[in-house]
Amino acid sequence: MKKKKNRKTAPPINIKPEEPMAAESLNSIKNLIDAGHELSGSNIQDKCRETIELLHKKVETNPDDYPAYFYLSQLYMNMKDENRGIEYAKKCLALLQRIKNNRDKINNELSFYYSIYHILALALISQKNYNEALDVVKEGLQKLPDEIDLLYDLACAGYFLNEPSLIIKGGESYLRLISQNENKNNIGLPNQGNNRIISTTSQSAIFSVKCWLIIAYIQINNTDGFAKLWGEMKLQLKEQRAEEQPSDYKNIALTFLVIIAESLLKQNEGRKFLEISSFLLTNYVVHQLDSIKGAAELASAYNMLAQQQDKTEQGITIAISSLNIAWILTDDSQYLDAIKKIKMNNFSQLEEIDQPDADNKFTDNQSSTVVKSNKSKNSVPAFFRTAFAEVNITPKISDSNPVYLQGMAGKERKAIGVGSPLKMQMLLIEDQNKIKLLFVSADIFGFGSEMVELVRNTASAWGIPPEGIILNASHTHYAPCTLSHTFRTIGVYFKEYSIEVAGIISNSIATLYNSLEESHIYSGKTDVSIGVKSILNNSGKIDFEPDSTANYDQHTPFLLLEQKKSHKTIIMVNHGCQPTGLGIEENVSADFPGYFREELIKIGKVDHVMYLQGASGDIKEASTLNGCKVFSQTSEETQINGKIMAKGIESALDYGQLIPLTESIISYTNQIMYLRLKKIPDINRINELKIDILSAPVVREWASRLSSTYPAGDFPNALALDMQVAVIGKIVTFICFPAGPVTDIGIKLKKLTEYPETTFILGYTNGLICYLPDDKAISQGGYESDISPYYYMIPYPLAKEVDAEITATFKHCYSKMEVNPI
Repeated sequence: MKKKKNRKTAPPINIKPEEPMAAESLNSIKNLIDAGHELSGSNIQDKCRETIELLHKKVETNPDDYPAYFYLSQLYMNMKDENRGIEYAKKCLALLQRIKNNRDKINNELSFYYSIYHILALALISQKNYNEALDVVKEGLQKLPDEIDLLYDLACAGYFLNEPSLIIKGGESYLRLISQNENKNNIGLPNQGNNRIISTTSQSAIFSVKCWLIIAYIQINNTDGFAKLWGEMKLQLKEQRAEEQPSDYKNIALTFLVIIAESLLKQNEGRKFLEISSFLLTNYVVHQLDSIKGAAELASAYNMLAQQQDKTEQGITIAISSLNIAWILTDDSQYLDAIKKIKMNNFSQLEEIDQPDADNKFTDNQSSTVVKSNKSKNSVPAFFRTAFAEVNITPKISDSNPVYLQGMAGKERKAIGVGSPLKMQMLLIEDQNKIKLLFVSADIFGFGSEMVELVRNTASAWGIPPEGIILNASHTHYAPCTLSHTFRTIGVYFKEYSIEVAGIISNSIATLYNSLEESHIYSGKTDVSIGVKSILNNSGKIDFEPDSTANYDQHTPFLLLEQKKSHKTIIMVNHGCQPTGLGIEENVSADFPGYFREELIKIGKVDHVMYLQGASGDIKEASTLNGCKVFSQTSEETQINGKIMAKGIESALDYGQLIPLTESIISYTNQIMYLRLKKIPDINRINELKIDILSAPVVREWASRLSSTYPAGDFPNALALDMQVAVIGKIVTFICFPAGPVTDIGIKLKKLTEYPETTFILGYTNGLICYLPDDKAISQGGYESDISPYYYMIPYPLAKEVDAEITATFKHCYSKMEVNPI
């Protein structure tokens, strides 16, 4: 690990002349203990095994070599062999206990090795040997009474042993030292490899101690202590919430707030419990509560909250919301059954209840009045006409008939299996003036220009102009190659498949036209978090890594369509996160959009689901591992993400406000915008690059294609992109790009509309020409801002002023729309 400044460092290991230790082993110990961050994967495992073997030889020669036992303990911890780690920690401690020393000797020579108390205590706590851990901590504090790590351990052991006096003794001293050393770097231990030893001065550790103290104050009824500390933490949480703290911190905050709430209920502190619960509900949305799935404490607490509510409108709303959270956390059907029971009675009784009835509470054995319909009754929904169709577009695939997948550079990926089927949905909407708007959502990487042209040519015969067609690709990286203009290792173009998919759309237009039926349309919204920004800026260095602190537009608008004749319900959901959750897996898969559709249909709220991909150019699908965000890599992780999205939509359908579209009006337009390139390539240099064997293959192919497309060197100085804007019912706006816009572009454009909450940002629509960065991403450079032009065969990366051009183009298009403020 990288050593922190002014932290305790190990004294040199004493090696007797008759026990020569190879220089290589000393280097191994130094690399592993002091600079382990430079090793990774199999390298660190090999070094650990090698060093362990050398250290074992050393203690065989000298059984009293406590430094060797110290390092053996840490190395076994790193190897995740906790039992062996504890064994050698105890041997080291036994030898230290035999040493006769004075206070100076402890401070100057042995203080580093006395950190074995902390190492051993944490390992014992991890194994739930709390009493033994407490004995170790108490002994360590006798030698080093102001050791911050041991004070942390004392509070931790007290928490698990349910001993508030120990929590207060350790926690208050710990916070006092933290405060005294706030601007210093001389407290605590360096964080050890593989997180086997935590940093007791991290933000998460300090927050944990404060939470343990609050719980202790609750148990001993120390109202002043609770009020003071909760006041500080509440302010801190709000500030850090606004700053988008890392996932590990947010999960710790959520978990402890849940436990604090339960502690208050046990102490019959109803008012304080409601304060904590209100803070949770206000500052953490449902999908984030889902990140601590299995927290029975929260489920129990919210179940109790539901039972304590009166049968007023507010009480019923709180009860159903609370039970829904409990159900999301546990998947326990008893909570879902309780929600259904509350909904069984007619909500019209609600208007008759003016005052709370103290005796009229929810209990496990009582049914109750249902909440009001979540569809607004203030306005009458207008009639549109709609038609829907869905087809399976999974290619025939086998060992003898593999399919190349599109989306990832490097080794060509040949799929011979199907992880989840690829689907395509088509929705035709017609307004009162017979204006039609065609939506298509498909589990493909992108709609190639040939596909778009074929669909537009057919649709024009049915009175649908190009600007009335929205072909949206989910951008799954596990589908056949449908773009002909990309670098071949991203995927070898599958022309037959591409034309077949476009043909299905074209042939379905007549069927859709003849199946139109009267329908009502409602708009809704929720927030969903299944992704993370994929470009991390580390002190000016741009890396392709998860950055959970950066912007990610979690806003997820949707349209709900109710067909009156067929009694079918269709939902169209828009979210911005790339389906990249299977890593480099070589299977055809719809990824999370497919699992999302399956889960939402299985829940029974809707009959058909369309997923529309949003501004996700720099947002990759993510999962949580050890409290940190990582890129998703397995089908199991993508299924979880699909379920999170489905539950977010389900909650919005149950408890969100659905707004009816009251005017049967559709309008749309489009405009070409020109994004300037940083420079124009030189044709002579291009001709050199295409035969330069020292250049990367992608560069040679890029140069070769440019040379054949522009043999005279008349390269364009700008990239032409066709922006499309459509509005339904005057309040729902669709902004479409034939590119992969970064999330910040979508956030900025929503703010320019009359109704940001009902604005859909659609990337990967009607083509996929390029990755679309904003000015900030262009300034940072790295990853796709500089590299993607090669993959998409663009003459040169985009220059700044993209933001201004996009804004101006959108404002021009939006000014033509029929938008009427409410």
